[in-house]
Amino acid sequence: MDYSLDLYTYRVSYMVSGADYMDSVSGQQAFKTEPRNLTVRAGATALLKCEVLRASGAVQWVKDGLLLGPQRSLPGHPRYSMTGDEDRGQYHLQIVDARLDDDSPYECQVGRSKTSRPIVSRTVWLNVQSKQNHRSQHGMGKFCPFDFARLPPLVPSTFVSAFLDFDPRLFYSPRDQLLRPIDIHCDLNKFTNVPPSEPYFELDTEKAWVEGEEYTVTCIAPDAKPAADVILYKDGEELTDVESFTMTGSEDKLLNTHAEVKVRAQRLDNGRPLLCRVKNPASARALETKTVMNIYFPPQAPVIEGLRSNEVKAGTFLSLVCLSYGGNPLATLHWTKNGEVLSTSWEVDTVSQKASSVLKLEVKPEDNQAVLCCESVNLVSRSPLSITRTLAVLFEPAVVTLLGSFKAVEGTEVSLSCHTSSSNPPVHIRWWLGFKELNNATVTISEGDNGGMMTTSNLTHTVSREENGLLFTCEAFNKGTRFSSIQSQTLIVYYPPQKVWLDAPPEGTSLRSGMTVRLVCFSSGGNPAGRLTWLKNGKVVQVPSKHVESERGVSREFLLVLQPSDNLAKYRCDATNEAKKVLSAEVKLRVEFTAVSVKIVVKQKELRAGHTLSLDCQAGSSNPKVNISWSMGSTRLEGVEQTPRKAEYGGLSVSSKLALPLGSHHHGNRITCQAFSSLLSEGVNTFYVLDVLFPPEFAEDQPAEVQVIEDDVATLPVMVSANPDDVSCEWVFHGEKVIKDRDHRYHFPEGWALEIWNVSRRDAGKYKVECSNAEGKNSIVITLDVQCENPI
Repeated sequence: MDYSLDLYTYRVSYMVSGADYMDSVSGQQAFKTEPRNLTVRAGATALLKCEVLRASGAVQWVKDGLLLGPQRSLPGHPRYSMTGDEDRGQYHLQIVDARLDDDSPYECQVGRSKTSRPIVSRTVWLNVQSKQNHRSQHGMGKFCPFDFARLPPLVPSTFVSAFLDFDPRLFYSPRDQLLRPIDIHCDLNKFTNVPPSEPYFELDTEKAWVEGEEYTVTCIAPDAKPAADVILYKDGEELTDVESFTMTGSEDKLLNTHAEVKVRAQRLDNGRPLLCRVKNPASARALETKTVMNIYFPPQAPVIEGLRSNEVKAGTFLSLVCLSYGGNPLATLHWTKNGEVLSTSWEVDTVSQKASSVLKLEVKPEDNQAVLCCESVNLVSRSPLSITRTLAVLFEPAVVTLLGSFKAVEGTEVSLSCHTSSSNPPVHIRWWLGFKELNNATVTISEGDNGGMMTTSNLTHTVSREENGLLFTCEAFNKGTRFSSIQSQTLIVYYPPQKVWLDAPPEGTSLRSGMTVRLVCFSSGGNPAGRLTWLKNGKVVQVPSKHVESERGVSREFLLVLQPSDNLAKYRCDATNEAKKVLSAEVKLRVEFTAVSVKIVVKQKELRAGHTLSLDCQAGSSNPKVNISWSMGSTRLEGVEQTPRKAEYGGLSVSSKLALPLGSHHHGNRITCQAFSSLLSEGVNTFYVLDVLFPPEFAEDQPAEVQVIEDDVATLPVMVSANPDDVSCEWVFHGEKVIKDRDHRYHFPEGWALEIWNVSRRDAGKYKVECSNAEGKNSIVITLDVQCENPI
């Protein structure tokens, strides 16, 4: 029977009973489950099943004719593996994260073994669908009902229909018996007309369109039979010059209609729809799809609101609004001042189709001639559009400075300068002295900071004492800001004191040294009041007292404790001030004083007994002359007074010479010289201590004999003096030195005294002691008389 149909022919595998066949191949390996065609989404997990009965050969999967290997982990194919229970003959091929490159034919093969020939399963297809193109929504429903009465007798009658997915499908009998393949033909003529699937647009760019550019718009009506008609509309108006062509659809015999048209982007079309309407004879109604045109076009030039005039006073707070209308997207705005960005924040209002940016600015002097600029731009602007405003800032001078000397001596000139820092407009300067305006100033104007001008006015004026205390005033006035600033300084005119006099003892009055004299200096007149300075013989004297001001003028007291140096000294008081002229008054004092000093001069460096000492007593200056006297203790000594001579402080100096023969008894005595004034009943003195060198001398009361009882301690004293006092003494008895090593009974307890313990009669006799120092030596003999103890 011929089952050929002229539209499609599908080969469907069906199975016939194979019991006889299986008996003939006992031990032959066979498929219990063969793989089937499978369709999965990309990214999903695909499972192709293969189950083998009596598997004795190696089981492998084949992809596109390439063996994947007998190991179940399928090395080299990380997403592939064989799963299932191997003991049950399960060798299912599992593919995770299915991809388009997995879309291939697959076979399950079992290799030859000693007991069985090799077997190969049917070839099946794994169809991997991309996520964007799921085919389940296309085609003709995929059901092909056919008359099973036309099948061969071996096909079970329980099959009432077959589900076809454009690929062979495997059918089973109710008993899952193995069937042999036959050709089954499905007549699809009744499905000749197929309506199109949902149409869609294809644009040559996914980005927004730019005004003035031309773009190709394509509408595609997919999978229709016959090809669908496509009509394009722009904002409700049908587009002409549309070119249409067809291409093969996703299935055989299905067609995709492509309708292309060139559209030039215009800003008026922004937000308006493009509509695609498709239909063919199989369509119950026309299908439509639309897209909204998003057309970029530049915004309008910006405008600035809030600035009525370019002239603005410094300190003003401006709130300026920059507006830009239109544009897609709406404009981005930013403010600059002299090219430096001030603000990049803005707001958009899609309803009114405008962008706005608010700039809040405190106007400062440095903003003078500043160029404020607002720029608007969007993604398709060829260049930014801008508006600029140049500010003319009116500002006052920050500083008004009055310079010059405001202190001067009467009759001299003062030079003053009034200077202002930069201002706009420049200021006008006027001068005043008291209530009198001075008009002889010279003015210069020069460029200042921030585009302003600096004004300098110079004035020269000759002062008089009548102007003392008046205010010199510089007035700076700015007409633009109505600003006025005044700088003033008090003028001080110096003129000298008019009179100076002293309150002091009359000249010629005799004064005594040590007395306190009060001197007072007075000065009247002058500006300022005179500064009073005391001088002695032309040299300034530091006086602790302060100036005392009164209605008559100023005074300064000088309490002077008289010294010899004040005799015939001139004390002067100078009165002066900043006028530099000096007025003076002076007094000359007469002071009586005793000798200012007295000293004894000795020319000999060393004094020795037997020599004569020459001393010279010199008294310093005195008024009147003093008398000199000598003494040593209570003994007066006679000196020879010399002729007086003139000395310092207007006094006289006298001297007296003394000659003194020296002996040892003079050692340590003081020679006193006194200068005494009988008129003043005062005197001064000094002394000189005698240091006389002499050899050892024994005292007058030095014992010459010592008596002692036998067996007692005999003490032989030594009473000696000498200068220098570094004295050494030796004892001699019977021509031999007395030393402790000779007889242990000898002792020397203090000084050079000799003690003899347990004295005996043989110790009696004459003992000589000899003492010496650097000046010489001396000796004495002491007799020791040892007496017997009285018998009892």
